[in-house]
Amino acid sequence: MLEIGILNSEYVIISISRRCFRLEKKLTIKDIAEMAQTSKTTVSFYLNGKYEKMSQETREKIEKVIHETNYKPSIVARSLNSKRTKLIGVLIGDITNSFSNQIVKGIEDIASQNGYQVMIGNSNYSQESEDRYIESMLLLGVDGFIIQPTSNFRKYSRIIDEKKKKMVFFDSQLYEHRTSWVKTNNYDAVYDMTQSCIEKGYEHFLLITADTSRLSTRIERA
Repeated sequence: MLEIGILNSEYVIISISRRCFRLEKKLTIKDIAEMAQTSKTTVSFYLNGKYEKMSQETREKIEKVIHETNYKPSIVARSLNSKRTKLIGVLIGDITNSFSNQIVKGIEDIASQNGYQVMIGNSNYSQESEDRYIESMLLLGVDGFIIQPTSNFRKYSRIIDEKKKKMVFFDSQLYEHRTSWVKTNNYDAVYDMTQSCIEKGYEHFLLITADTSRLSTRIERA
């Protein structure tokens, strides 16, 4: 028997074999509300963490029904109702970089603590890949972006602004874009390294950097 999980608007295919083809109706908030003997609004409050709007008894009933039925709320359905998906698009220049890995872990930790999920894309500092990922994330309805941009990040910056999506740059500041950014203090870091070398008696220095045309932070380091 082959177990799969293909979703459509009303049913989920549970299992397929040579002798078996079974469809099971996908549970909705209405179903959960009926089983827990409460309203759809109360179940919605529960799913969005607004526990103060219900009694402890009601909360436990909903929790029990969700656990027993293994109910998973539809991100699409929730976004249609709340106009939010609780998804954040995170676009990394190089996911294999240890610095980027630490940043992504921090983003995921904070997002999870606040009820958000992250979608991660690796652009490899390619404008073509960057455009493709941003377009896909916009189609999926992310609520906002955290982006390590390429130096040519212009076209989709305007589109993101037009769609009124929040955007934060990290490890980079493209000066022509008026948006929030978080990055390493490269000036002080390089100054401290240089000062340390001077104190040790070194007089001649060679600075080796990556391609400075890719990111403004790399230009700063140079």
